[in-house]
Amino acid sequence: MTSSPSPRDMPEFEAPSQASASCRSPEPPARIGSGNAGGSGGGGRPRFSWPFFFAALGVGAVLVGMVLALSQPPGTGEEAASGCSATPDVVTPSTGSTQWQQTWSFETGEGKWGSEPDQIKPNFWETYAHGDCLVVISNWEAGKKTRLTGYRIAEDGPQRLWSMEEEHVRRPSSIDDNAWWGGKLVLGSKLLDPATGALSDGPWGSWKTPRVLSDDFALTCTETSYTPLREACTYWDWNGGAPAQRWTQEYDGKLSAPIYQGLAGTADKGAVLAERKTDLGATEVSIVAVSLADGSLLAEWPAVALSQSRGRYIEAVDGWIHVAPEDTEASAVSLTGERTSFTLTGSNAVLLVAETGKPTIDQFRAAYETGDVSWARVVIDCPSRKQCFFNGNPAPLELEYSVGGNAWDRARFQDKWSVSSDGRTLFMRLGGRGTSGTVDLVDIPSGKEIPLINNTAGRRPVMPVVREDLVVAIEGSALVGYRPR
Repeated sequence: MTSSPSPRDMPEFEAPSQASASCRSPEPPARIGSGNAGGSGGGGRPRFSWPFFFAALGVGAVLVGMVLALSQPPGTGEEAASGCSATPDVVTPSTGSTQWQQTWSFETGEGKWGSEPDQIKPNFWETYAHGDCLVVISNWEAGKKTRLTGYRIAEDGPQRLWSMEEEHVRRPSSIDDNAWWGGKLVLGSKLLDPATGALSDGPWGSWKTPRVLSDDFALTCTETSYTPLREACTYWDWNGGAPAQRWTQEYDGKLSAPIYQGLAGTADKGAVLAERKTDLGATEVSIVAVSLADGSLLAEWPAVALSQSRGRYIEAVDGWIHVAPEDTEASAVSLTGERTSFTLTGSNAVLLVAETGKPTIDQFRAAYETGDVSWARVVIDCPSRKQCFFNGNPAPLELEYSVGGNAWDRARFQDKWSVSSDGRTLFMRLGGRGTSGTVDLVDIPSGKEIPLINNTAGRRPVMPVVREDLVVAIEGSALVGYRPR
């Protein structure tokens, strides 16, 4: 059931402001009128003193400057002369170097990240980056204002653009750790301009948070009925800065936020997964593939009890593959809705990367059904907990602690990798997602780990920012930048 809203039904969208007080040129100083500087001695009128006036003005300026300086949050670095660029991303061609070095260290003033033995609540301040824009968000405690600070990532480290405190700031939540839409950081129903700190309303209305995000589209869902349970989802196209509603689709049941991270295909013709409940008291859920082209359901896998394993869902270039909990058979659904199935009698690889990046359904099938991985640029196999192989050689990373060494480990890391544009460097996020995750770098041709200075054994710093020309790690209360030598 597809409906197409009329223009009057669509909420008005106010484009974010492109400038804030922190970035605008200062106003010219007020001119001092000539007036009557001398005056006469009659009528008891006090005589104006120019030296005293300028002295008082100077003292006042010093006092104002001291107040402003003390009011600034700590660790904000050197003030940047201009804003940042979130769109497009900063991409520097890879040097092909297997040597990375620390190029800067920056104290945030947010306190030590993580938890301490005597802390009741961990200090998990968060960072979000896009292009050379960096936003640090801290102080999420209830009843307190949240602090947001924007930076530009310069060659020598972050430069502060703006800082502010806001109430009722909602955490970003989205697919693939992405929290950006059209170069704006999405905070629930609000859009934050990282260059200026300006907040504007998203087109989806108040107190709504997109369920799925990319830089090009946002997917929002709203319950339309409780008896029976129904929900409508809307696809919002960034449309070059003039957001437009592409489609709205109503569904029987409730679609939860996709818990199986990933996007098959592209933003306009791909598909995402969601859990579907037919009623609020349901003890079973089914997984559905939602087409981003028109909102139709490409597939619905059989419902399983909430307490049972749902198997593993693997995103491909052209669809989705579901490995059954019994691990004997897999089913595939293409972006055109075509369904196939095959036996799992081949490879148990924990990661497969094609020459072009994400594999196709046919490539996955060749590997899992017959063991043919001749097409793959990266193959990581872990036949046991004590041994993993990277393209046939001993794996450079300590992957054994993350796998069990059985068929269930098939595709365990399939949603935890990215490759540089030149195909040389593999980035693997093994220790969590987003700000909480650590990242390992591997030089694909040699199969060797790319060590980061200060990243010693047993000490894996959190890395919230990963670009092929820059890795930013959280080390204590500081942000540390690494670049290829």
